[in-house]
Amino acid sequence: MKTKLLKSLLIAVLFSISLKDTFAQINLEQTYTGWASVTNLAVSGYKYNVLDVNAKTLKLYHPDHSLWKTINLSVPNGYTLQSSVYNVSENLFTLDGKVCFAYSYYTTNPSYTSESRVINENGTILLTIAGATYAYAYQVENEAKLLAYITNYTTGATTSKVYSLPGMLVTGVSSNKIETPTPYPNPADSYIIIPYSQEMIGNQGEISVYDISGNCLKTYQIDNTFDHLRIPTGFFASGIYIYKIRNSTSETGSGKFVVR
Repeated sequence: MKTKLLKSLLIAVLFSISLKDTFAQINLEQTYTGWASVTNLAVSGYKYNVLDVNAKTLKLYHPDHSLWKTINLSVPNGYTLQSSVYNVSENLFTLDGKVCFAYSYYTTNPSYTSESRVINENGTILLTIAGATYAYAYQVENEAKLLAYITNYTTGATTSKVYSLPGMLVTGVSSNKIETPTPYPNPADSYIIIPYSQEMIGNQGEISVYDISGNCLKTYQIDNTFDHLRIPTGFFASGIYIYKIRNSTSETGSGKFVVR
């Protein structure tokens, strides 16, 4: 009798585990308006960062999706905010514990002009870099550096400015991105070549091109037969574009190019 009871209990437990595995699924937790990413802040821990380009705001949410902070991004009249913010952080750009980050904006009137800024959570401008298409922080040995990239849209020449930062980068948000080779010629007149490696795509992948507001304009299928994609630019209006490289599971690289 006891043996039969034990067998029945064992079967019930195994059946319960089997049902749990069978009905396990991916569930939608939250939908945000804007471009969402995740950061690990030095003091306040993990947050969702949501950039709303139209509203010119960056909203920070706790892991339970409750709102923590709303930060307004100042953009000069006639300029358009780019669809990315960089290095949302504490104790990197300053040592006062305030949330700081970098962002960029551009205009095409009368000619291509970009600019990048670093601000804190109060909207205070800490740094303005004229001509910078974007600026991003890197850890160099035991120091943090801000690299700003400035392109002359007439000649195509690019210069890079390096700034020392008082704080340190905090790791903890995983990333599958591999260093992306530089596209060329950039700015582009009739075509742009986007290099990639087998490490980035495996046997096959895709490259998607977005406008500066984040709208996907074109997606191209690629494989490891070649190491680059040559895209005619006749389809694109003059302006700045973002591209993203993906393999079968994740994004592995990204970059920007300009069409004249």
